[in-house]
Amino acid sequence: MKLEGFYCSRLLASANRSVYLEDKPGGELQKIGRIPNQATGREAISFRLKTTKYWSSALQHFTGPIHSINVWHLSGQELLANAERWLFYSPDRGKSWNHVLTLPENSAVRGVLPTGVTEHDETLFVGEYLTSYDDTPRLLCSTDRGDSWRVARTFPESRHIHAVQSDPYSEKLWIATGDTDEESQLGYVESGEYHRVGTGSQRWRTVSFQFLPDSIVWGMDCPYAEENQILQLQRTALQGEPTELHAVRNPIYYAASLSTDEEKILCFSTGCSPVPDSTAPDDAKTGTDSQEATVWMAGSADDFSTWIKLASFQRQNPLFDRLGFEKYSTNAYVFLKAIDSRGLFFNPYNTVHHSGEILSRSVDALRNELKEARQGRV
Repeated sequence: MKLEGFYCSRLLASANRSVYLEDKPGGELQKIGRIPNQATGREAISFRLKTTKYWSSALQHFTGPIHSINVWHLSGQELLANAERWLFYSPDRGKSWNHVLTLPENSAVRGVLPTGVTEHDETLFVGEYLTSYDDTPRLLCSTDRGDSWRVARTFPESRHIHAVQSDPYSEKLWIATGDTDEESQLGYVESGEYHRVGTGSQRWRTVSFQFLPDSIVWGMDCPYAEENQILQLQRTALQGEPTELHAVRNPIYYAASLSTDEEKILCFSTGCSPVPDSTAPDDAKTGTDSQEATVWMAGSADDFSTWIKLASFQRQNPLFDRLGFEKYSTNAYVFLKAIDSRGLFFNPYNTVHHSGEILSRSVDALRNELKEARQGRV
């Protein structure tokens, strides 16, 4: 099971091509629909191997679990989903799906990243995640729920788009690209104009933003760095340099946040890969020696100075790892989602323990862990 998000405070999840929704907050996950197979020819065979229950279960013994489905709740009963490079729109909570977009053939297995699709100012935005330099990644947009699409902007200087996220504290649409120093950049669209905030180093390479009233926070996604920083950039100095809040060993992929009566809590998760990053400089170390996916948390009451490792999961070694075919094996991740009323939900993927399970920490549990950690520092 893969954690996708929330639908009216209820968990939204997927498994293979099936979509699941809690029958009530904290209730049972029930199947509400199935995403179609739009692929043809050889692509259809590959697609079935990765997204049909029987075949995907067999395949993951060789590669580890492969996730190629993402689902997003828009508004009302509307859902958007991708199955590899095909995007679908559902107006009726997953009962029916309309094919609305086909991405380029050199899109990654997952099609787009979970953070690469958003709704902003009643417009859908999709950031292309390409695997080669044959095409230029595009930011696509639709104002009619996918009936038609246009190119909002291209990023010829980048390999692919990592994140497209709406800023709840402004009218900005934030965008992150990767992967080399020159390809990595953060910027935002406001009033139809794109403004580049930073580029030129791995500090500007990220997969997920978190937004605070006074700042933007993100984690570095650099597999070959000796440490990956969690960085904060003040809104009053968007053309300045970010400051480091914390540093962890492995690249940071996903993030979530929630608010309590006392403070804002930020959570980040790291992942790991069985092979070196293909974009790493020749003399750079790889981060693959640490095969651990972790979850980290801090709160605003002490200006995010106390960081807690909430959970740690060892990446599993599928058969291809043991046979020397690591490049065909999958990464380990921890998907994160949070909601003020229920707390933090985390979903380890391709790990020795709890792989595919949706775990959680209540708001009270998070609050107590922060309190104890801060008292221990005094």
